[in-house]
Amino acid sequence: TKDSSSALSFFELSANQNCDLALVSLAFYYQEQEESDKLQDVLKWLKAAADQGWPLAQNNYAVALEPVDKVVAKKYSIMAADKNQIYALIRMSALLSQGGSAGDAAKAYEYAHIGARGGAKDLQYMVAMYYMEGVGTNQDPELAIKYFKKAAAQDDIIACKALGYIYKSIRQPCDLDAALYYYELAYRLGDADASVDATQIIL
Repeated sequence: TKDSSSALSFFELSANQNCDLALVSLAFYYQEQEESDKLQDVLKWLKAAADQGWPLAQNNYAVALEPVDKVVAKKYSIMAADKNQIYALIRMSALLSQGGSAGDAAKAYEYAHIGARGGAKDLQYMVAMYYMEGVGTNQDPELAIKYFKKAAAQDDIIACKALGYIYKSIRQPCDLDAALYYYELAYRLGDADASVDATQIIL
């Protein structure tokens, strides 16, 4: 429409003068177009916003750039993660946890722990898994349970099922009441399969 074209022209004018909000707005506008020929526009404005220091733009630029240049994409993900941008913390923690080296594992744990302390349930779950498996930190099932519970308290279904399994099959002595509680919670949150696990305990 004429109005949207005028607004787009205004944002482009402001963006060309390095207005942070305009840079980000243009980048997000082109991302929403979902047209392959808009990729260069997306990358152009996201990079401009990212280079202005916006953590969300740095993360989104990394995501958009990854199919084209994984090395540079990783650099911008690290920039965003180092500013505690939640999605970048998740991406970098997951990536580094598969890196194979002790240094990568330690950094994966560090990124996840930053977000977990901030209350991000996805990262609380990741920290719990790192404690369960000893990734980047000492193996500690009790701390794993602590962080699974933090995620479960925010209605994380996978964390609920993990707790059900731990209390039923891993922790000694087992606690079937606790296992049943978390399986039923997972079911109430929308995981139909959790009812099977709960039923096995009841029967």
